[in-house]
Order: sequence, then C-alpha cells, then structure tokens
Amino acid sequence: MRSSNLAKSLSRSGYEVYVYSYTGRKSEYLSRTPSGENRISPQLVEYVDRSPLRACLQFLTYALHLPNLWFSIPWAFLQCPKHLRERIEWADLVLVDFPFHLPLLERYLENKPRILNSHNLEHEIPYGTRVLKPARLRRWLHSMETRAGKSADLVLACGAVDNQFYDGLAPSVVAVPNALDPRSFSKMGREETRREWGINNDATVFLFTASKYGPNGEAFAKLQEFHQREGAALVEHGIEILVVGSVSDKGQREPGWTVTGFVESTQPFFAAADFALNPISSGSGTNVKMFEYLVHKLPILSTHFGTRGFNLEPEKDYLPFDFVDLKDRLLQAADLSKAARLAMAESAFLRNQSLCDMDRVVQDRVVPALTTFFAASTAAPNS
Repeated sequence: MRSSNLAKSLSRSGYEVYVYSYTGRKSEYLSRTPSGENRISPQLVEYVDRSPLRACLQFLTYALHLPNLWFSIPWAFLQCPKHLRERIEWADLVLVDFPFHLPLLERYLENKPRILNSHNLEHEIPYGTRVLKPARLRRWLHSMETRAGKSADLVLACGAVDNQFYDGLAPSVVAVPNALDPRSFSKMGREETRREWGINNDATVFLFTASKYGPNGEAFAKLQEFHQREGAALVEHGIEILVVGSVSDKGQREPGWTVTGFVESTQPFFAAADFALNPISSGSGTNVKMFEYLVHKLPILSTHFGTRGFNLEPEKDYLPFDFVDLKDRLLQAADLSKAARLAMAESAFLRNQSLCDMDRVVQDRVVPALTTFFAASTAAPNS
C-alpha cells in the first residue's frame, strides 16, 4: 500500500513512473498470466515479472516466515532481469523498495540517483522461524540495512525509528509517512458487509485490519486469548470484534468474534465498523492501519505503542488500552454517544491530516528532495 500510494502520487506530481514488480499474485500464476505491463494512468505503468522461479523463491521465504533472503543469492538474473536493466538505463533516478534490493542492484545504478523507500527496519521485526537463529538473522538484516543506507543518496523513512537509523548512513533522509489516497475510499456497504459475515446490524463492531506480519500475528494471538476469556461479557453488551486480513490463515466465526482470513479488499469493512482497534505492541515504522483508521474517520482504541509517529492526545483523540483493561475500554467505547464518537474521530483526523494524504506529503516533502538531484539541470525532471 505504501509503495502504490507513493507511485500514484509521484505520477500525479508530474513524474513519469515505471514500477517493476518482481512477483505477481497467486491467481495470476494459476491462470498462467505472462509477464507484462499494465498502464494504471497516463504517467504510471507497472510491469509484473511472473517468472515461476522467482515466484517459488518468494513463496518459500513467505511460507518459512523469512524476509526476502532469496535476493542475497548471487545470481544476477534473479536480482536484475534484462527488462529491469533496460528500465534502469531509461530512468533518471531509481527508487528502490526495501533494503534487500539496493545493495544487489548497485552495479547497475552507476551515475543514477538512488532512493531507498523504507517501510520499517527489518532487523527490528521478530521473524518467527526455526530455519535461522533469531540473533543470527537479526545481525544479518542489520548489516544488510546498514549497507543499503550507505548505498542510498536519499532515504524516504516512514517513521522515527528508521529515520534515526538511516540518519548518518545516507546523505539525506526525508520523513515520508505511510500516507494514503483518500480519494479512493468509499463508505458504502455497511449493511451488506455485516449481513454477508453474519454480524448483527445493531452490534458495536471493533475492526482490526492485519496482514500476515510478525507484530500483527502477536497482537492477533493476544486478541484471540482475550476473546476466549471475555467473549461472553462482550456478547452480553453487543460487542463484535472483527479481524480482517491474512493475519489468520482461515476464517473464524463465533459469537462476538469474526475473523475473515485473506480478503481481496478491506474497504467494505471500514464502512461496517463502529470503532477501529490497534493492539500492536512491537515492530518498527508506523502502522498503515492507523492511517486507514484516521482517513475513514473511525474512533480509535489503541495501545500506546500503536500510536507512535502520530499526533494523538489520549482520551480526546483515541482511547488508550493494554490487554489488562481492554474489556473496560471496549465497554466504555460502546457506551459513547454517536456525537462523542464523531468528535473523537474528527479530532484525531484533523491533528494528523498533513500525514494522511500521500499527495500532500509528496508535494511538501518528496518533490523538493527529488528536485535537488536535478539542480544542475534547467529542465524539469520527467521520470
């Protein structure tokens, strides 16, 4: 989401953007869709490389709960296929997602400004794997991220933690939060979505959106334990916890507890919710889910850790909780009037509006930084 929103906003700012995606979606491989381009807008094209070999390596690392270690395999055709080399030659500057790629593409980037788009610090993520010892994996990731920072001319840092890490490694670091494209959101489908998932229309729904990512998995496990312990009390008060996304391998449905598993789009579920829930207590970067909650103007319940990187005042802009007092906080939220809920959501959004809209972030922060790379030229950048 961070990558696509950044690409779209850069294209709307006048840049010609060409996205090279190393792998496609599962459905595309099953239908034997060949590699190829998709023109998203006049200024934005995505090329999806659907090489079966790269797909297998990506799936293997995903299944083993590992980062993209396959990029460290010293096979040039894996790291930089011919089509990608041609597009690098075409471009005026190269923006690389994730630190795995930049050091290994370095030989092809000579005389090209190199921008690293940081999503988080990989060495801060508690990858759950028995394949490699956590301490050894953490050291390897730390070394890789250090090398990537030193290779970059500019780092777009999503939060304070990675900003601090890359500061001093790269010549320039710019704060670019995980902002969204508010124009793409719809509030339609509340009743339809509730009906589809068997949720009572008069229930108070607390939404937790979560992909299959270490900190999300930890939070989901705690939330599941909480429901098993307190579920009867929540049902008595008409409270429904709704977990949406691939954080769970399969769907679950119990009174007061709905887990969807993977869905094609999370959009309908924001309309179906009354509150947003952020139980995250580890990881780095800023949570994309918080930007989604703010833009959809849902009143938020969050751990203190989950609000890092945002300007939010406890009790006024959100209700803070930990798992000791979560039941009390849920009951308190359910008792709030509609006016109080709207006021809380509006206050939180207005305090963070400048962080939530990627177009605004790109214009205010990214374009000025990119322009410095072309200071010696009188022509405006176009790619």
